[in-house]
Amino acid sequence: MARELRWRVRAAAGVDSGDELEDETGAAVKKEEASNGAMEVDPATPPTGVAGSALGKKRRRQDAKPMFRNWQPPEWEKVETVPTRETQADFSVEEDADGWMKGEGLAGQVKRTLKVNEVSKIRRLGNGTIERYRVVRTVEYVVPGNMV
Repeated sequence: MARELRWRVRAAAGVDSGDELEDETGAAVKKEEASNGAMEVDPATPPTGVAGSALGKKRRRQDAKPMFRNWQPPEWEKVETVPTRETQADFSVEEDADGWMKGEGLAGQVKRTLKVNEVSKIRRLGNGTIERYRVVRTVEYVVPGNMV
C-alpha cells in the first residue's frame, strides 16, 4: 500500500520509475550499471520534473523547531567578555607544569605565546541562587629554541 502511494506521488510529480529517464529535451537517458551491480543515473542529466539545482538537497523545514520540544535556552542577565590577553615569554621546558612539552619532544628553552579569552555569564534562578557560567579558552603557541 505504501509502495503504491509513493509510486502515485512520483507519477504525479512527473518522475518516471522505469529503467529509462528523460532529460529536458525528452530524449531517453539510460542508467549505467555500477561495478557492484547497482544502477546509477548519469548525474549530468536530471530526471524529469526535478530542477537541476534541487538535486541532492534535502528539503529543509520551514519552522526551525528546537531539538527538544519544551527546552528553552537559558536567559542570562549579564554576559561579560574579557578581551583576549596575549603574553609572550622565553620559557624552559623543565618548568612546564603539565609536562606536555616533553611529551612532544621539546627540550631546553622555547618561546611561548599564550592567548587567553574569557566569557562569564551570570543569572539568578527562581529560588534565589546565583549561577555563574565561566569559560576560559587558552591557546598556547610554542616555538622551539633552535628555531627562534
